[in-house]
Amino acid sequence: MSTFKVSVLFAVCICKIIYSAEKYPRWFIYPTQDECQVIGFSYQGTAPIIDAERMYWIYRECIVKGLLYRYDDFDERHSDYYYYFPYDSLQRIKGKLFMIDQFMTSIMPEDYIAMFSIDTSVKIERARIRAEEIPVPSWVDKSYWEDENFHYGVGMYSSRLNENDAWKSAEERAYFEIMNCIVIHIFSVKISTKTNYTEFDETASAVELHFRLRNIQVLERYPDVKNQLFYVLVRIKKSDVQSPLLNQK
Repeated sequence: MSTFKVSVLFAVCICKIIYSAEKYPRWFIYPTQDECQVIGFSYQGTAPIIDAERMYWIYRECIVKGLLYRYDDFDERHSDYYYYFPYDSLQRIKGKLFMIDQFMTSIMPEDYIAMFSIDTSVKIERARIRAEEIPVPSWVDKSYWEDENFHYGVGMYSSRLNENDAWKSAEERAYFEIMNCIVIHIFSVKISTKTNYTEFDETASAVELHFRLRNIQVLERYPDVKNQLFYVLVRIKKSDVQSPLLNQK
């Protein structure tokens, strides 16, 4: 194969990687709150069904336990946390989720986002929306708010490499915005870092996480493809957030 043909093929592949997810299904941008449906992401070679089976239980009920660090000197976060749900949950859902639709977000690596349902007869709107035609939501500049019944969290993540990782990270940050805003156990720690050339200290705020979350709802997603920013809006009913660390007003 000539050098010219190789260059053309490479350019075509790069274009497909960049633009493969510029159209999104309505079911992804505006998820329904049907309990029989769940969205799964492929990640590092795993099929979307693996993530879907896990998220099926996390959305319904899970315990989040660990620490969330926010560095004061740098706008960075580091987390050491785990999701817990009944040990036999994955076995109970295995083989019961059926793919309804999917779309590709990357060719190299080959990544997909798929909708699954325990109801094989479910009907969805398969229309695709161009990313630039999605209206900018009013909530993208917010991080947390509440009303009489619900906590709302907005997560944002920037990624120029893996879109699936960006969507998942943005969603988890939305959970943490809620938990971070309603806990009272916050303390400061000093972290020392050594390199081959220097040693320096960083100050971080540590938030203790110990929550039982039920009925997590993803309300909306927004892709800012121009700036490679991905936003996710979630809400949780106040009565479905339980913790010994809650800030009781």
